[in-house]
Amino acid sequence: LVMVTAVLLTIRLIDWKMPSWLLALTVLWAVLFYNNARTIILGQFAAFIFLWLVLALLALKGGRDGWAGFFLALTTIKPQMTFLVIAALGVWALGQRRWRFLAGFGLTLAGLFAASFLLLPSWLGSFVNQVVSYPGYTFTGSPLWVITGYYFPQLGKPVEQGLIVLSLAYMAWEWRRLWRPADGGETAVSDQFLATLGITMIVTNLILVRTATTNYIIMIMPLFMLLRLMSTRWRWGNTAVALFYAVSIFALWALFLSTIQGDVEHPIMYLPWPFGLLIVLAWGQRKNWWSGPAAPQ
Repeated sequence: LVMVTAVLLTIRLIDWKMPSWLLALTVLWAVLFYNNARTIILGQFAAFIFLWLVLALLALKGGRDGWAGFFLALTTIKPQMTFLVIAALGVWALGQRRWRFLAGFGLTLAGLFAASFLLLPSWLGSFVNQVVSYPGYTFTGSPLWVITGYYFPQLGKPVEQGLIVLSLAYMAWEWRRLWRPADGGETAVSDQFLATLGITMIVTNLILVRTATTNYIIMIMPLFMLLRLMSTRWRWGNTAVALFYAVSIFALWALFLSTIQGDVEHPIMYLPWPFGLLIVLAWGQRKNWWSGPAAPQ
């Protein structure tokens, strides 16, 4: 229910008008697509983080800045999914002078910290211990590590760190768009703004020392922005989106089943979505797909 709700709210966030049959297929995709289904099967809290992030962005779009800050602060319960998104939104809020949003976030975060220490005073020490011990019982690192440490170990840590720096540098370059005054009034949350956040979500998952394919679900937002362009700008766009749903479900599940090692997913499962999505979205940023009705070239 949480996953489907988050997906439906994402459709609302990006103003994607679709026929009822495609909406039904989208809901089916939300349940069956590999990363989504894995999140549901494992009962991962990532689904709630995704939902709260979408609610925060919807609140910003509607001018409810205090509520936006509240929902964004809730995502810090699993900070590895949204820490760079939070930083990007902080840059944007300062540039747009959205003080109520920053106040809502700060007050809610302070309240969460206070409540956590009241309910479990020793949680911080336990959290630090778990973070330190986490690499000892996990195998797969970030997608960048999968390339430089698993498939091409001769590249080693220096190349991985170099790729992390390049990824962050590209993300920071995209953030230049966030500081510009918004067009359309105080509550404007544009496609360009959402696309820049999409880049940030992808980079977040690329650079983490440890990540999980369940965390990838926040990248549904930039994916849907691209599918919306396909739907609205291609002659048979809705049919193409339906075909994408079918192929993506089959392809990732087939890859998983053909590579699974015991009860552990193979590192290759970390690669297709973030890298494929980053290439297409970065190209869209370069070609400025969000600025007009013309089809992408």
